[in-house]
Amino acid sequence: MVEVDTVRVAPQIQQSPARIDAILAAVILILTLFNYAYIFQGIGWNQMAHFGTIRSIVERGTPEMSRFANTTNDTMVLGTRHYSNKQPGLALLGVPFYFVLFQIERWLGINCDAPDVWLKNLHAMTVLLCALPAAALNVLIYFAFRREGATPRSSMLLAGGFAFGSLSLPYSGLFMSHNLCALLVFAAWYRISRPDLAVSDAFLAGAFIGYSNFSDLLTLLVTAFLALFLISRPTATRYWLAYAIGPCAAMLALLLYGRLTYGSATQIPNFGPTIFYQKHLFLGQFDWPDFRRIYWITYQPMRGLFACCPEFVLCLFAPLLLLARRKALVVRLDLLVVLPILVGYLLFYLTFYGWKGGDSVGPRYLIPALPLVWMFALGPFQKWPIIAAVAISLSVVYMLAITSVCAVDAANGDNAPPNKSDPVGADLIVFMHGRVTDVWMSETLGGLVGIPTNLLIVPFLLPVVAYFCIAFALPRKPAPGNDQPNPPLLC
Repeated sequence: MVEVDTVRVAPQIQQSPARIDAILAAVILILTLFNYAYIFQGIGWNQMAHFGTIRSIVERGTPEMSRFANTTNDTMVLGTRHYSNKQPGLALLGVPFYFVLFQIERWLGINCDAPDVWLKNLHAMTVLLCALPAAALNVLIYFAFRREGATPRSSMLLAGGFAFGSLSLPYSGLFMSHNLCALLVFAAWYRISRPDLAVSDAFLAGAFIGYSNFSDLLTLLVTAFLALFLISRPTATRYWLAYAIGPCAAMLALLLYGRLTYGSATQIPNFGPTIFYQKHLFLGQFDWPDFRRIYWITYQPMRGLFACCPEFVLCLFAPLLLLARRKALVVRLDLLVVLPILVGYLLFYLTFYGWKGGDSVGPRYLIPALPLVWMFALGPFQKWPIIAAVAISLSVVYMLAITSVCAVDAANGDNAPPNKSDPVGADLIVFMHGRVTDVWMSETLGGLVGIPTNLLIVPFLLPVVAYFCIAFALPRKPAPGNDQPNPPLLC
């Protein structure tokens, strides 16, 4: 019989490392999902473009959404027909869920066109397709840090820093594709970077990144660089072919969708005839690089990543730690692949006409790449724990304020320099008074069950407090024999 060491999680229990990881994964999923699902941020052009497509397919059997064209300007107009100008991945994934919901409501005699009904339906779709993928991503981030050799305590703290201190939190209540794509991109990287890579890993990585392409064309950047990373590994041709199946299937599906929906296989919704199309620009959207935007998307308060999520500054110090090593420099290709991905996203931001992302917070187009960037936080977190704690704490407070008050800061035009608005500062003032979002057509789970207005913030904050209490209760160093990471078969 194998003797298992004792590890203190809450009460003193005897568990294997895999069992402890499974328990903590469940805790991460449940607490972050409740926090994410609690606040629904209301409607907007982007959200209603996806939801209008879902309703049109289920209720009328066509993606043509002219019936809902008055709810959004994120449409592509072909003749007299209106279509969403978004990639179809998020909407098509939501179709089976909404079909079941619609059939149940129709059987009960509920009018799905009533504002209070379709708004709650949109809330339900947001929980399923945005909050749930974001919560699952936090679990995967935990296991990624465990695979890097971090202790359960450090892995849970870092996963919590991302869960509550990154843009995942506010966008979990917005019906957009970013969190879904972030999960798919990170799952693809997690699979393809396994030390014991198998053909099934390459196939699953391709499937994940392929559906991400089907949901957001910008993730094609990730597809290409992950392919180069795979080629750099000493693997057989069958690994490359297994990976290529997913992206190729996604491209064929996009061509087929365009042919069946728009009548042209080459029609791309993002670059079709929309109100955002600029005739003098490449593909109607891209201009020469504007290098001022480097500051605008990093430190400028309106859309700067470091202004709203200062914890990502930790990732900048990772190269310094690498260079400071006295032993021979070891190049980690699985992490090195993140750098060209970031360069690709940076070039997109420097050239894209609508770089602000409309009414939003932070550089939202960067969200699918943020989990990869966060992997660089491990070294600085271990080297400078106090600085890391301060940065993560500030990020968590900022994101809680943004999410609870208003996650849709208005943009002053598409291509103009950012204004002097400070969404974090403005929302912090309201947040300190304990108020919860009053954005038009937003709602909270607490409000739906009748919790008094002055107490609505409490259920939103409780999962965060419980999460970090559990994380800090874990031992700083695992007991002997329980210090080996245990990567799961999550995806």
